[in-house]
Amino acid sequence: MVNARRCARLGMIAVGLGIGAAVASTPGVASADGLDFQISIDGYDLFPTTGNLATATSDMGDIAIAFGDGASASATGGTGDFAVDIGNNTGDADEADALGSGNTAIDIGNNSGESDQAIADEGTGNTAIDIGNNSGLSDQVVADEGTGNTAIDIGNNSGLSDAAFAGDGNGNAAIEIGTNESVGAFDGDNNYSEVIGPENSTADVTDGDHDIAYVLDPFGSTASSAFSGDGNYDLAAVLLTDGSATAQGADWVYDVISALGNESGTLPASFATLLTDWLSLF
Repeated sequence: MVNARRCARLGMIAVGLGIGAAVASTPGVASADGLDFQISIDGYDLFPTTGNLATATSDMGDIAIAFGDGASASATGGTGDFAVDIGNNTGDADEADALGSGNTAIDIGNNSGESDQAIADEGTGNTAIDIGNNSGLSDQVVADEGTGNTAIDIGNNSGLSDAAFAGDGNGNAAIEIGTNESVGAFDGDNNYSEVIGPENSTADVTDGDHDIAYVLDPFGSTASSAFSGDGNYDLAAVLLTDGSATAQGADWVYDVISALGNESGTLPASFATLLTDWLSLF
């Protein structure tokens, strides 16, 4: 019987070698200062480290890819981790770290600020994806301390913070699409937070299960916020308008702000199944 783990590792090596061959044949990868590309598989570097402007580190069963001057990717601490960092770094920290088992960390964008990081660690099957340039203080995406958590940040940061955190539980997701925004889903299971809206908007879920905090206002000009949690099956949403929605402190609490007005309260038991089915879509 063929060892499944060995087959998977050979597959990862084949992928890495294929990528390496393609990049090595691409004009402009090498410069007068040396390479700016590195692949590490099973703890082995595929390109020379001396003079290399990119750093990749891996353990057995892991793969890390770094592409760019000052790029850094690390896949260590377990098996099946995958880390990719693409972009040039003239700031303090630009890195993608997958530290655990079956975790994925991807950071795409240049960093001229203080910190540009995608981190998936302290758990299994967590995913952290950061796409965008950072010229501000902190652009950080973290998915950790649990199983199946997802944190995604798509957009540039030029301010104090652009962040997405999902963790301290299982099946949590935090997604933000925009500039200088913040989302969090943690301290519970199957929580969901998302912001697609004006600069500096926020959405946070904490201390509960199956809660949602949602801001949808892609054409707005004023920051909005949504907070839910401290209970289960809570919904806070700001839809196509400005405002701050809060649904906390009990189960089945809702606060929805839209151009049609503000609806808030607690769902009666007869509507519980309907909301549960709706929440299952996220």
